[in-house]
Amino acid sequence: MALTINGAVTAGYLGNGLDIAPKFSGTIFGIANTLSSFGGWLSTFMVGELTKEHNTYEQWQVVFLILAGTYVCGALTFLIFGSGELQSWNSPTQTETAEKHEEQPLNEEKV
Repeated sequence: MALTINGAVTAGYLGNGLDIAPKFSGTIFGIANTLSSFGGWLSTFMVGELTKEHNTYEQWQVVFLILAGTYVCGALTFLIFGSGELQSWNSPTQTETAEKHEEQPLNEEKV
């Protein structure tokens, strides 16, 4: 059951970067993966600390409740603040594009 729910979470965040900014989806995915790697390290550390002296059923319940609470907090944060809409910063305005436009191509010799 937990892996099924995790699959739904993964499908949501993998597609969302592409939905909100297709031009920057690689960068968004890289930042998300970096932050989730930290979470993977932190959860391993937490489990080790909580169960190293008392490896009991009750301690594992505490681990489960902490991790379940983390998932719920993440879901609520997305429900309140998240969006799947295309963001305006994905496409620069005409004035920003015009400022970066060169007058002459780089591959032609200048006289």
